[in-house]
This record gives sequence, structure tokens and C-alpha cells, in this order.
Amino acid sequence: MSHLKETENCILCGSKVPSVGHSRFYVRHDGSTKLSQVISELSTNLHRRLQIDWSLRQFCCRDCKILLEKRQKVSAKVAQIEADILNRINVSKGTCSKKLSYDCDPAINTSTPKRTDVILQTTSHPVPPVSPIQPISSKRLCDRSCQTQTTFQSHEHGHEDLGCKIIVSWPSQQRQRKLNKCLEPLGKAMLCGTWCDIARGVFKVNEIRHELLTLFTKAVSVECSSMTSLNNPTILKDVTTEGIRSLTITKIIKELKERTPILYSTLVSSAVSTRSKRGDADIIPGVAVAASILLKERCRRATGLQLMITTIIKYSGFNSMCAFLSALRIGVSASYFNKKCDEFGSSYNERLLADKSKEEQALRRHYYEDIGNGDFGPGWKIVFDNFDMYQRVHDMTEDNQNKDIHWVNHVKVSNRVSGNELPDDKPIKNCLSDLDNSKVAPSAIEHICQRANYVNLVSRVLVEEIPCLQFCKDSILYHIPHKHSLEAATKSEKKCLGIIQENENTTEGMLETLKSMHSYVPRWTSKENITHFTDIGHVGDQLTVERSVNCLMAVSNGFTATERLEGIYFEIADWHADLKFLDLIYKRFYSTSSANDICTLFAERNLINRRNVKTDTHHSYAANKQMLLLAIRSRIVVAAMKVLGLETLDGNMTTFHFPKNKPKNNSNKQRYIKQIAAVIVDEFVIDKETNNSIINYVLDERDKEQLLKNCTTVDGRFCCRHPGCSKTFK
Repeated sequence: MSHLKETENCILCGSKVPSVGHSRFYVRHDGSTKLSQVISELSTNLHRRLQIDWSLRQFCCRDCKILLEKRQKVSAKVAQIEADILNRINVSKGTCSKKLSYDCDPAINTSTPKRTDVILQTTSHPVPPVSPIQPISSKRLCDRSCQTQTTFQSHEHGHEDLGCKIIVSWPSQQRQRKLNKCLEPLGKAMLCGTWCDIARGVFKVNEIRHELLTLFTKAVSVECSSMTSLNNPTILKDVTTEGIRSLTITKIIKELKERTPILYSTLVSSAVSTRSKRGDADIIPGVAVAASILLKERCRRATGLQLMITTIIKYSGFNSMCAFLSALRIGVSASYFNKKCDEFGSSYNERLLADKSKEEQALRRHYYEDIGNGDFGPGWKIVFDNFDMYQRVHDMTEDNQNKDIHWVNHVKVSNRVSGNELPDDKPIKNCLSDLDNSKVAPSAIEHICQRANYVNLVSRVLVEEIPCLQFCKDSILYHIPHKHSLEAATKSEKKCLGIIQENENTTEGMLETLKSMHSYVPRWTSKENITHFTDIGHVGDQLTVERSVNCLMAVSNGFTATERLEGIYFEIADWHADLKFLDLIYKRFYSTSSANDICTLFAERNLINRRNVKTDTHHSYAANKQMLLLAIRSRIVVAAMKVLGLETLDGNMTTFHFPKNKPKNNSNKQRYIKQIAAVIVDEFVIDKETNNSIINYVLDERDKEQLLKNCTTVDGRFCCRHPGCSKTFK
């Protein structure tokens, strides 16, 4: 439209509109702009007075635009008021699904009307609508059978068109509109349909349906707000003793029907299909539980039903609890649960078998195609131990006796640190004489690192036990860094492999247990058709490992690798090393004859009444360990109080104040707390003279070994140290 000429006057008032600034607004003849739609919705008389020449580009001034916007707002309010009045009239007449009756007179006399009528009629004469109503276009929702059989002759095209026209009469004027095609079924239903037909027609229009759903959700929200109000609360908020005793599912359903009919109807419709033949008694528990959960999300105090369910679970057995939860539709029966557990547990070793298959493929590629260790995973270990259970029977007979069950439980634990770089066919050193003492004895650097570890451990105790140092808690190093810190930070992957129903106390049971676990060892076959197994560690306690080694030695003369159970080697769990170390400590520092000796373990045990601490650590491992840790922490706190000048634990320290000229960032706080911990370690933990002498001794031994290594030949013979002599000797 850029080739059309522009008019200089306003389309309404005719005043001259300036061409610059924001004082004029363009009016499109196709009604695509908001201003064009407002002008098209003007009354008939006013619309005919406008002399619009669409061959020119028309504009509107600012004052007229403001008046049009005011007119649109007032018109919208009037339409809303008329809709509310019509709704009240329809409600007063009833909402039954009977046919509607209209007083439709074909001959409409507009000069002397007796009353204001809203008339729906079909048009068969060529009278096009003056100002058609055009809501937002949407997909046509009705088929041809629902179209109104009304036509009018088009002046422009000269053919018949289907349509529906609405005519509204006032005492002063008469207006008519042509409905959009998506609203034609609604017009037909209003003319000759029932209330149900009108409701269906309204619900089929997407725009109207969206507004109806909005009103529906608001109504549900109002109902729920009344249930959780303080003035008239629901019975679900009554959590007193009498309230819980009198609370029943029937009372909850009755309250829902009376106070939240829309919510109750929605839940019932969601629970029951239209074709279902179930009665209300079958869906009442599920509807009550669903409504209670939704109301508890809205108000945390509406916990009556949840409290009743928790109480029943607390004092019920498994079977009765499953039956109760199944009746409430929030659980399943015990028989169905056991059935599904068997189904879920049928693939308990699926992941392990998949890992085993990958390892076997990597082994074949490694030995046949000479590929490196890149395809190998970190591997895994199998941890197993005895599972003992004693079952007492109620009715004992000759065949039904008490059962003493001894089975084996085993778990697969994936390795976090891979050892694929280590050789499997030979040891690291061929002979013990080839191993330097410096490789075994701690070096000077290791002694220094050990002191740094003591400083970190003491720092943790200081910030946890001394209140005036707790501001440094966020700067403490809780994990001592080492070579495999990244791998150790990840969580171990564990997979339960189930129960082996064999007794490890017998040789036959232990052998069957090892055969069952040997099936998880990866294997590969060489070109000579010989089966080889890779090594998988099996970890257990000391007694279990002893029995396993004896059983493995009993089958060591088998003909094949499978009969010899190759690929299995055993490790004692770290817990036993911890137990041995703790037992050694108590043998050295714990004596029942030192009750009167202050600062001994037995005296402190009596002081704080730790009677579960025993001399034999094997029978009281946890209690003895906690007592030892408590004794160490208490001594660290006492040493810190002496270093910091604290008279009481909550007092103010007189020495080692934090520097005032430094900001309290993490680096400064970490340096400050380590300084205090280092003083405690040097004064009370490590003897400086002894530590220095050990370090000097280690350095001297290393120098001697290096000197001897330089004085030997390749075959291990010593060179003669006489100048000019080239002879060697052993």
C-alpha cells in the first residue's frame, strides 16, 4: 500500500493531522490493526456517516484515538453486564435439558418495539452483515452435519454462502452480526437445541473452553481455600486424640461432597471410567487419599489421614500393612509384592555378567591382536561372608523343627583405582636382595609428610572442639591429598549378588560357594585351546579366608584350570587389620590394675562410666575404638588450651591471636590454624630430637646404599678400591 496517496485530515473529526511526530495513527481498511477494529465496531449510524475513501491512506489524530479507546472500554463493560444479566435469567429459569422456546417473529417492527428482544433468525435474503464479529480464528471443530442451513446472497461474488446471523433489538435501534464459522454450531444450539447442546457448543470453541477451564480452576481453588481456612477448618486438621479416633474414610468423603463438590466430582471422574461397573465403595478410599494429599500440599496442618496411616503402619505387621495400603490404593498386596520381588531379582547378576563379557573381549583383543591395556576396566572384587539365621517355629512337630540356617552372602564391589599397569606374569622384583631398603623404610620426605598429616588431623579437632577457633572451620582440609585422591573421592559401586544357600562351615558347602563365585571370573582361550583366567580378588574375614584357602588347596591337583578354580585369590578385609592394630594399642596402654593412675585409659574409662569397654578388643571393637578416639581428642584439646592460654574451654585465648592486619580469608585462616596445630604436634606428639635423628639416619643409609651401588659391577661383584686395581670380588 505504499503507492497510495496519504490524506492530511483525520478520518473522524476531519482536522488536519501533522505528518511528523506521534500525533497521527494509521488506519488499515482490512481491520488488521487494533485501531481499525475499534472503528469497525462503531454503531451503524455513526459508521454510515463516515465518508471513508480507501483509495487514500487514512489516519486518525491523537484526540480521536483516545476517545475510541474510552468507547471500547465502556463497550466491554456493558457487554459483560449484559452477559451477567442473561446468565441470571437463565439460572432463574432452570438448567434442565429441555428444548428452548423463543418468541421469534419474522416481521420485526423496529419503529414501535414493545420490549427488548434478542432474536436469532436465519437469513435467506441478500443482506450482508454490517459489522461482522470476528474472534480469533481457530481450527473448525464441527462437521457439516452441525452447520446451520442458512444462506444469503453475496453482492460481490454472486453465490450462496452458509452462515448464522444474530439480530439484537433495542428500543432505539436494531443491530445484527454474522457469527464466525466456529460459532455457528453454538448459534444453532441456541436456536433449537437443549441446554446440553448449548454447553457442548460452547465447550467446542477453543477460546471459550480456555476461559471456562480458567474459571473452573478458580472455583476449585476457592473450595480448597475454604477447607483449609481457620474459621471453618476441615476434619483433616483435627489431629487431637479424639479427632484421630473418630476420623474415618466415610467422614472424609462426606465432607468432600458437601464442601468441595467440584473437586470431588473431578477426582471421581478421574478414578472411574464411564464404562466401569464399579460402585462408589470401590473408589471411596482412593478419592479420600488423593484429596488428603492435595490438601496437605496446600496446608501442612491437614495431616489427619497421613497420621492415621503412619500410626497403623507403626503397629502392624508386614502382611496387614500391605493389605491396608492396598485398600487405600497406595500400596500392593503382600503376595503381589513377593511375586514382583522374585521378578525384579531374577536379573540380579546382569550387570556383573555384562562387565565380565567386556573383560573377556578385551582379553581376547589383547592377546590375539596385541592391543594394550586401554580396553580393560578397573576390575572388581567379590566380598563374601557368612549369613546366619535362627528360625523358631510356633508349632513344633517331628518334621517341623527349629531351623539353624548358615548361608553365604556375596557382593560385587568395583575397583576405584585400576591396577592394569602392574604385571600379572612376574613380580616387581625377582629377588628380595634386589629390593633396596630405601624402598621399604620411610624416607626423609615421608617423615616430613607424616608430620604434615598430623598437623591436618589436629586442626580438625581444634575447630570442632574449641569455640574460639570455629571461625576457621571452612578452611580445614578434611581429605589428605594423595596419589589417588580423585579416584577415592568417587563412591564405590556395589551390586548385591544374592544369597548362596551353602554352609561355609563344611568343606562341601565351601567348595560349592567357590564354584558359584568362580563363574564370575573372566576367561579366554588361547590358540592352543587352553583356557586362561584373569585374577579376581575375593575378600572376606580371617576365618572365611582360612576356610577358602584350605578348600582351594584341596582342588589344586585338578586336571583343568576350571577344576583348579584358577583366577581366585583371597584377601583379608581391612577391618581385621584395624582390629589387630586396636588390639595392640589396648595391650600396651590398657590395664585393669591402673584404676588409680590418672590419665590412663582404664582410669578414664571408669571416670566417664564406659563399662562397655573391655580388655579383649575382639568382643567390644566399636566401644574400644570410640574410647580411644575420645581419649586422643581430649588430649589434643588439653594441649591446645595450654598453648593458647585458655583457662576454660569457652574462655578467651591469651596467645596466638589472629593477625588484625590480615583479612579473614581461607588462605590466612588455614595458615593460622596450621600454625597452632604445628606447635601442638611439635611439643606434645613428635619428639624433635628423635625425629631428627631418624631423618639423619635415613639419609645416611641412603647415601651408603648409593655408594655401594656405585661400587658394584653389573653382575653384583664389588670393585677393588685400591687405586689402579681393576679386580672384583664377591
